[in-house]
Amino acid sequence: MTSTRSDRDFVEKNLFFSSKSVRIHGLIDFVVSELLPFSTVDNKDIMQHVRYESVNVKTLMKYIAILTKYVEKRITTVLPTNIAIAFD
Repeated sequence: MTSTRSDRDFVEKNLFFSSKSVRIHGLIDFVVSELLPFSTVDNKDIMQHVRYESVNVKTLMKYIAILTKYVEKRITTVLPTNIAIAFD
């Protein structure tokens, strides 16, 4: 499920979030929802057309790993213990 424009507008306008977290969220959303390779953030030609400031691929992967751990923990607390999930 991808985020909608109104979701992004809320994140950008809500002062609770730091500008860095909004930037990282935007880049992760862009790369993942468009099914792009993570190395896209290192491509200057592509990033000049994106409204978020670029980060390098190492930083993007760091935050994707943090997000993955959070989602995995959240799934284990929400779903019953006798359900299995396979990611492809």
